[in-house]
Amino acid sequence: NIPGYLDANVYYMIFEKAEGDVRSHLNFTNLVDSAWKLRSLHNIATGIKQLHNIEISHQDIKPSNIFVFDEITSKIGDLGRSLCKSISSPHSELNFSGDMRYAPPEVYHGFVLPDWKDKVFAIDCYLLGSMATFYFTGQNMTALLSQKLDRRINILTLSFENALPYWISAFEEALIVFDDHINDVIEKEKLLNAVKMLCFPDPRRRGHVKNIKEKGNNYQLERFVEIFNILATKAEYNLTK
Repeated sequence: NIPGYLDANVYYMIFEKAEGDVRSHLNFTNLVDSAWKLRSLHNIATGIKQLHNIEISHQDIKPSNIFVFDEITSKIGDLGRSLCKSISSPHSELNFSGDMRYAPPEVYHGFVLPDWKDKVFAIDCYLLGSMATFYFTGQNMTALLSQKLDRRINILTLSFENALPYWISAFEEALIVFDDHINDVIEKEKLLNAVKMLCFPDPRRRGHVKNIKEKGNNYQLERFVEIFNILATKAEYNLTK
């Protein structure tokens, strides 16, 4: 028990105090180098992977839930909307328990993968890739997609299968925007491909291509942890030259 923090019949976690979330750390009027952003993405991917290893899906990865420590390390916080298959919560029955402003395309059409792990882990993959677009463009992937959708089509009136071609077309244009903002990243095509795999509009094709080909767990994050670590390490080394 921590004096002053006891509230009967309410379960909660107390985290170490952070300096702030990434919104306060990132100021798009000043230069925040790519090395920091890439290392932060590596930290976030590692955190999500650790949660997945114990069958927890965060579901609400967004800038306000990523906290910065010592101006260097990023950690995931706020598990209030997380899901665990073995533990029931007030939002366990929702198809998506996070912030709709960051939701992947399938959520808007009520499309749900039949396997629980696939459903929730695919969403976490999308949210991880969306953090990358936020770091480099100032906008999450859902915001970028909404700007590129064909305005002549009321996409929310369509089934997911019928809407998918429009989402994919918007996605291809969003990737062009992202590509234009990562010119200072060493081996930027690796970052671009990572976001393409993480955020692909069809959750059945989301995840690392090697995982998909191996017909295992499409949404394992080990390969993305490695990609972000390699890119961050190269960027950090480049700063010392």
